[in-house]
Amino acid sequence: MKITPLFLLLFSFSYLFAQNCEVKIDSLKGSYTGECYKGMANGNGTAVGIDIYAGNFKNGYPDGKGKYTWKNGNWYDGYWKKGLFEREGTLHVAKTITTDSSELKGYWAKGKYIGNYKVPFSVDILSNRINEANVRKSGKAGDDIILTVKSITGGGLTLIGGSIIKNDSSNTSSNTIAKPRLTDIQVLRGSYLNKFDDEYSPISNRYTFKQVEFPISFYLSFDSERVKIDIYEKGNWVIDIKLDK
Repeated sequence: MKITPLFLLLFSFSYLFAQNCEVKIDSLKGSYTGECYKGMANGNGTAVGIDIYAGNFKNGYPDGKGKYTWKNGNWYDGYWKKGLFEREGTLHVAKTITTDSSELKGYWAKGKYIGNYKVPFSVDILSNRINEANVRKSGKAGDDIILTVKSITGGGLTLIGGSIIKNDSSNTSSNTIAKPRLTDIQVLRGSYLNKFDDEYSPISNRYTFKQVEFPISFYLSFDSERVKIDIYEKGNWVIDIKLDK
């Protein structure tokens, strides 16, 4: 192939343009080769400074898919957003004299690890009269689930024709509306060792599942009302169910 002076000029210009693209991360400032936009590293490229990053850039920051390698041998391979770990990725810690190498895989948000799953739980409400089904983690250490169920009217006072209503379950007189109860559990995945019932509160019923094996997936029934809950990560969890009845 015949190389013309014009070809060499264009090649030299594009090479210099690539090298002058700004990278915003101090530890990557040194040399850059790749795509640019308005003087910033933008698109696919490689930046070499104290550390090395190869992947996608946006406005001078690692953004998108890419691999960052530190000078000590540690690396992160995954997704980025404005220079921070974001979404799915793997952080590898290199072997040292005192420790073996290790890897942390999972999901990240604003540079912080959030767990093995993008969302640590899911809720599928299967009945129109279940008004709310809230799930939250109360602690990383532990393996219990506390379920609280209540309704809008449960525990409230009720009079029909001015007379006191009899509570059939306890065979004692009561003037309160019956609270919703957990009537059935269908475990699809995982397990639990024991369940303890606390139905003494005037407005709600509480159930504690001990020594849960995660991930766990189950249907919870409250008479004819049902909800399906999946919890993927180990920990202490709280589930609050509210029925519209």
